Amino acid sequence: MTRKAITVKVCPGMTTATELIRKANSFNSSVKIEHGKYSVNAKSLISLLSLGIKQGMELTIITDGNDENAALDTISSMIAG
Repeated sequence: MTRKAITVKVCPGMTTATELIRKANSFNSSVKIEHGKYSVNAKSLISLLSLGIKQGMELTIITDGNDENAALDTISSMIAG
């Protein structure tokens, strides 16, 4: 399991959220995003939108699986710019 704290620089609107979900689904690893006490599946649109992600928010990306490092690097760069 790998984790990385990031600051949101690219606010995931509906289009960006869909791209993020597609990319997350391209990995075998689980991909979760945490904010405060909430942790959601980054492969689910409803879950991702429920966080209400805004520019400047502090998030933690958590990946777990055989390609977790690639997933962590890709997803965090999509959000943190």
